[in-house]
Parts: sequence; structure tokens; C-alpha cells
Amino acid sequence: MREDTLLIVPCSKKKIWDRKQMAKSVPAKDAYVSPYFKLCRILAESISVPWLIFSAKYGLIQPDFVIPANYDVSFDKNSNKTADLSLITQQMKFYQVHNFKKVYSFCGSNYNKILRDAFVLFNKSIENPFPENMRSIGKRQKWIKYLCENPHLL
Repeated sequence: MREDTLLIVPCSKKKIWDRKQMAKSVPAKDAYVSPYFKLCRILAESISVPWLIFSAKYGLIQPDFVIPANYDVSFDKNSNKTADLSLITQQMKFYQVHNFKKVYSFCGSNYNKILRDAFVLFNKSIENPFPENMRSIGKRQKWIKYLCENPHLL
């Protein structure tokens, strides 16, 4: 396991409750079911690095964090139900994010803005794992598949 690297992956709008309405509480790694999330999870698990999920509702959570029910909260929307900077910085302290040499965020720009604001407080920065020209979700998904086969690039 590469203990010096942390991956932060975004939650997703698509959740298990969209497919199985009767589903009960589930670990976060099983709650989010978008293709993008699944690829990020495969990457993190295949290269054996610690990873966190960035949820607009819960902040930075471990893959085994239990999500009790469906929700629809996003940093993309104006909502007072989102995790705030104070919570996220507390979570960063708890997970000792400052101890990682490299922290890669696979999140989108709205989520990364919030992460950057929190990381600045720790004199840390987040790394973009994508080449500059990879803005579309399709290109990013292809790149994640490539990283699964070439983890030394992280």
C-alpha cells in the first residue's frame, strides 16, 4: 500500500436508492453508483491507496461511512444543507490529510474549489490527476482506466 498518497473522489448524484428504493443504510462505497464513481473506486482499490469520498452533504468520508438514506445535495446548487468549510477542515485534521505527500482530487471544479479553500489552511495543495485537456467526463473516465493500468503515473 502506498501510504504517502491519498485519493479524493466525488460522491455522485446516482445512488443505490435510485435503483433499489427499498435499500437500507449502506456504506458510502456502495451508495454511489455512477460509472465515474465506480471507476474512481476501482482505481483506489486496485492501487491500494487510502481514499476518501467528498460528499456535499457529509464532507470528507471514508468508504465505509454509513449513508442512512438517499439525498440530493450538491455544491453545484445553492443549498444551506452542504458541508461547510469548518466541517471539512475538522475532517482533514481527523484523517491527518497533512501527512500525505500527494493528495489527488478526482472531483469537479465546484468541489475542488472548496477542497482548495480547506487545504490552504493546512499549507497543502491538491493535485489534479488529469492532463489539462481532459475536461469532459468521458475523457476523464478513459484516463482513470489508463491510470488503473499505469498506477506509476500517480
